[in-house]
Amino acid sequence: MIDLALQHETAELLSQNFKADTIEAIGKIIFRSFDCHKLAGKSSHITLSPKKCAVILVDYCNAEKKLFDLIQLLIQLDESTINGKLVTVNGLEVYLNKLTQTGIYYDFRKRKVLRSKKELTDLLNWGSLKDGKEYTLTIFSIDIVNNSKLVIKHGSNTMEKVYFQLKGFLAKKLYEYDGRLWNFAGDGGLAAFAFKNQVTRGVLCALDIQYSLPLFNINPSIKLKDSITLRIGIDTGKVKFFNETGNIVSDVINFAAHLEKYATEPGRISISESVIKQLDKKIARLFPAKTLFEEKPVFSTTEIMI
Repeated sequence: MIDLALQHETAELLSQNFKADTIEAIGKIIFRSFDCHKLAGKSSHITLSPKKCAVILVDYCNAEKKLFDLIQLLIQLDESTINGKLVTVNGLEVYLNKLTQTGIYYDFRKRKVLRSKKELTDLLNWGSLKDGKEYTLTIFSIDIVNNSKLVIKHGSNTMEKVYFQLKGFLAKKLYEYDGRLWNFAGDGGLAAFAFKNQVTRGVLCALDIQYSLPLFNINPSIKLKDSITLRIGIDTGKVKFFNETGNIVSDVINFAAHLEKYATEPGRISISESVIKQLDKKIARLFPAKTLFEEKPVFSTTEIMI
């Protein structure tokens, strides 16, 4: 059984994307004898609304333990062709993200709806983004300042332990803001944010990381006399997603990485114009330093604890 909120969301997705006759046709794919009018106790000449048909289908699938089958079918219908027409299920990714939050997700490789047996943060696509499809995402690039000097001074073994602890620290912060650590190569990595308020969440996460880093550094479990200092660069825009996140090539990713590496002072955060335009004024005023980078306006913090 699936909770009532998710049943409601599934019915909403159906009714917002399909007409009543199409919803009945979808039902017949799962149940050959599916009949909305019969289940509603109405004569066949009575017109049923898409919302009514959607609720009937969802309730029937749930009662017959076939709701996963319906969800799988909806996902597979997206960007498919029916009767010569391209079907686009609008709002599908948002729906799938809500689905994932309940501990259920769609495995795009197995083409099945599954109950999650792993941490949601392990799902680098939030259980929602489709391989090869373009989305608006917020990306931040993060890097350890003077990492090569730290390795020479403390040795690779010590630094590997620090990297492991730092990755855990970053993962915890990202989890709090529903971000995903797409890759982490020890000295730095790439994080991503999707869906509603992604820009705000991404920037707040970056600020949280920088302001919390002194606590990370003074933790007795960190066997390093020097403090770790980070730089972070953030951009937002269209990114074509791939399940193998290391293979994603994007102007947004490139700009965030370049911004972090070449235009961000140690302990600070730099953001693109696209990012600052979407921030509340209370947050935007934390980025007063305006400069040009690669012929684009960028904005940086001036006071970050290090």
